[in-house]
Amino acid sequence: MATEGETFAAKGDAFFLIWAGCLVFFMQCGFAMVEAGTVRMKNTKNILLKNMLDACMGALVWYLVGYGVAFGGDNTFLGNATGSYAIHDNDWSSSYTAEGVNWAFWFFQFTF
Repeated sequence: MATEGETFAAKGDAFFLIWAGCLVFFMQCGFAMVEAGTVRMKNTKNILLKNMLDACMGALVWYLVGYGVAFGGDNTFLGNATGSYAIHDNDWSSSYTAEGVNWAFWFFQFTF
C-alpha cells in the first residue's frame, strides 16, 4: 500500500501533467486564430470547425489506437499489449490506485 507521501506525490504528478497538457492544448486556439486570419471572412466558420474536429478526432484515434501503439508492449515496431488499447479492465477495478496519473499522462501525450 502506498504511503501518504507517495500518494501526495502521485497527485502532484497528475496535477502537473494536466496543467501542462492544458497549456499545450490551449495552443490549438492560437492555431485556429492564425488560420482564421489567413482566410476570407466567409470561410472562418469552416476553419474553426476543422480545428475543433481535428482535436476531437485526434483524441478519439489517440485513445483507441495511438496510445497502445506508442506505449504498449515490448514489440520494437508496434505496441502489442492488449491492455494498452482503449480502456483496460484495471481502470474499472476498485483496487486500481493510480491516482489519475495514467489518464493524466494519456492527456499530456495527446496534446502533443
